[in-house]
Amino acid sequence: MQQAWQYANQGKRELSAKSCGEMIASNPLNAEPYYLTALLAQERGDFAETKDLLKKVIYLDPSFIAAYLDLGDLYAREGDGARAGKMRSTARDLLKMLSGDEQIKLYGASTVNQVLQYVDHLLNMKNQ
Repeated sequence: MQQAWQYANQGKRELSAKSCGEMIASNPLNAEPYYLTALLAQERGDFAETKDLLKKVIYLDPSFIAAYLDLGDLYAREGDGARAGKMRSTARDLLKMLSGDEQIKLYGASTVNQVLQYVDHLLNMKNQ
């Protein structure tokens, strides 16, 4: 998986997508290659595929916080505040189950508390 992320970070999207496809073929229940594939689809502007892939990530790993937040962002972009709020609320609930100083997978050095503060901000903006 690390190689696929490296390809993506280097702008080698086709190699990254190919690597993800190979990982999905060998282990179709691993959510992370689907997530990276969703990010690649989003970069191409294919938001329908992005949403489908993010939903698959959540199905495979219901605790995949980044997928909820990204899907919430897509719904917000489409003007579907109710679904965006639901995704963000679910992410907040998952975050609250973790230790505050724990780092969030795929969020670099961001801690649970930092991401939780961001999600609360997004949810509060919706209510204003």
